[in-house]
Amino acid sequence: MKIAYLHGLESTIDKKDPKIIFMHERFGEVYAPSINYKDPSTFNKLLNEIKRLKPNLIVGSSMGGYVSYLIGSKLSIPTLLFNPAVVGRSFDPVVDTTGLKGTSNTVYFGKNDKVISGTDVRAYFNEMDVGSFSYNYYNGEHRVPADVFISAIKNILQIKENKLNKMKHTKQFEEFINELAINEASVVQLEELTSAQQKQIKQFETIIGGKCETIWDGIHGFIVAIKLQNQSGSYRFDVDTMKKLIQAKVRWVEEDLGGRVNIGF
Repeated sequence: MKIAYLHGLESTIDKKDPKIIFMHERFGEVYAPSINYKDPSTFNKLLNEIKRLKPNLIVGSSMGGYVSYLIGSKLSIPTLLFNPAVVGRSFDPVVDTTGLKGTSNTVYFGKNDKVISGTDVRAYFNEMDVGSFSYNYYNGEHRVPADVFISAIKNILQIKENKLNKMKHTKQFEEFINELAINEASVVQLEELTSAQQKQIKQFETIIGGKCETIWDGIHGFIVAIKLQNQSGSYRFDVDTMKKLIQAKVRWVEEDLGGRVNIGF
């Protein structure tokens, strides 16, 4: 599958962002450019690239939601819009609002968003009357939490966490080890780490509910394999767990089918 993601006016693309990591791990092609909405040529560039890619879904946040709506409507590609700035924008980018054919639009609003009014957005779409719309609300403000972002994409595209999907998208532990070796990662002992790093791993153990099995010193940082305890089936990263991991300053997290959770930090 293919996906396009257009960020907001004041946002950027951060490769360490869980949202970006998720898309690159789950989709064959990802179009997620850094966008200058003040460049008059931006809209046509985005339109042409998305037309070429033919993604299964266009995701847009805030200003990116506004542009995603227009492009999706022109190309009849389904959209996922987070707090789309179809109203209440701080400035008007150069766009083309002609030739809108309509498409299926799934819209999410932050319940405490003080930037974009969900009521005004719904009124705008009702007035435009182009395409179909379903509306959802999440607990939060204008910035979209990673778990909400990821869950919404999974729901729309019916991405299920079954065994077959994991075998396709998640490395077996042995493959993970081989890849680490190829990338010049070396095994280190817990006592070789600083006290702060040791404390961080203890945090991971508590959050995940497992024990540190192996630690590697890689090119981009450390990686620890946490062996799950009393776990049957796949590991579920709920909202609370994800928040705690982010607070513990992880770079990325992945589960393998050997009952382990691998964490980069």
